[in-house]
Amino acid sequence: MGWMELSWQEYERQRRRLNSRLGIYILAMIPVPLILLARGVPPLWMLLAVVCGAVGIGVVYPLLWRARHNPDRHETQEKWVVRVVTVCRSIAVFSAVAAAVAWATLGDQSVRTARLAWVFAFSFVALACFLFSLYVQVKTRRALRRPDA
Repeated sequence: MGWMELSWQEYERQRRRLNSRLGIYILAMIPVPLILLARGVPPLWMLLAVVCGAVGIGVVYPLLWRARHNPDRHETQEKWVVRVVTVCRSIAVFSAVAAAVAWATLGDQSVRTARLAWVFAFSFVALACFLFSLYVQVKTRRALRRPDA
């Protein structure tokens, strides 16, 4: 599919369709960990494969679609926002997964404090990146005076 000129209403309709289709893909990924476990894949590789697939489907692809179909895609500010949001949200997802893994591997009392510090650090990075991406996105919507702001 190439570059298309869409009105804002058509863009929003197409975006909702894309989100519905990607949601179905995510639901179809539910049995992937079971299949990987049955094949004897180590848990860390399985987690990495599932998270990379989810980030690709849930973060990167929708933002690439936005970069190709957004009516403001030729604006320099919009291009910058898509890049920043893609990087920040990807980092946020991977940091949240790292925090969950660190939390799940909390050991005995001797290493608990150190691992708890990693949990808080990864959680803070995830939250900060996600909130920064939202801030940049909302600020740009208002600056470009989009109808959905």
